[in-house]
Amino acid sequence: MMSLHDTITRILRSILSCYFTLLLTLLMSVSCAKEELDITPTTPQATGTFTDVRDGAVYHYVSYAGLDWMAENMRYQIADPVLCSVYQDADTFYDAINGNPSMRNLQKYGCLYSLEGARQAAPAGWRLPTDADWQRLEVASGMSEDEATCLEWRGNIARRLMAFNGQTTPMNILMGGYYTNHTIMGTSGWRFKGSQAFFWTDTKDTDKNGDYYFYRKFFYNNDAIYRQSMEPAANKLSVRYVRDAQ
Repeated sequence: MMSLHDTITRILRSILSCYFTLLLTLLMSVSCAKEELDITPTTPQATGTFTDVRDGAVYHYVSYAGLDWMAENMRYQIADPVLCSVYQDADTFYDAINGNPSMRNLQKYGCLYSLEGARQAAPAGWRLPTDADWQRLEVASGMSEDEATCLEWRGNIARRLMAFNGQTTPMNILMGGYYTNHTIMGTSGWRFKGSQAFFWTDTKDTDKNGDYYFYRKFFYNNDAIYRQSMEPAANKLSVRYVRDAQ
């Protein structure tokens, strides 16, 4: 028969074994998390420039998974303000010193387009990306295929694509915010410039009743990328066009 001392010793050994197993698991988890949070920018398969013959604007592009992606937000200005808006700064003293706020914001953040405006502004040979196109880019940048099909915040590869803390990436996603006619917290108009980025897709969300289209959202201090759908009416977002790799 096992003595009381032996019984207690066996129990303590079992507890210590479980403790060290748990500790090892936690250490491995931390190690894996560090590997998963690698923010090294994804190397494109090719790079180049494209000139929009309509206004002479030159855009850089990068190639991932068989698609050329514009590495800058579209800047083509459609005359109709319902289709295209450019962010206006309110600091008139700053504007007087540094020039036209519209031109500065246009060059950096591009236009914010309605969905119809985004379709109309596409230069010849380029198109508004689909939801599947964005998923291809995300998977090419390290997101799992399962994560890419999920909704809301997914993956942890956003910083491989966006500019943050003064660092650039080949895609160089900038936080251009969005424009809305809806009143939110008592205000409407331009929102979240400098902290968030919103991009249209040309894919309708057939799981919802009504006119909903998928979009992507980036947040400056978040490693995940947001995938959801919205009603396009009264909202204007940034645009990155794609084409089959040349």
